[in-house]
Amino acid sequence: MKFLFAAACLISCSSCAYYHWWRGDAVEDRAVDELNNRYAR
Repeated sequence: MKFLFAAACLISCSSCAYYHWWRGDAVEDRAVDELNNRYAR
């Protein structure tokens, strides 16, 4: 039972992390571009 719970948690955690990585990728790039522009001036 504990193994089943751990497996379900692992699957949900990995899919959630992948979702945030996929969704947050553009936001991170935008933040990096903003920092680069700030220091380039």
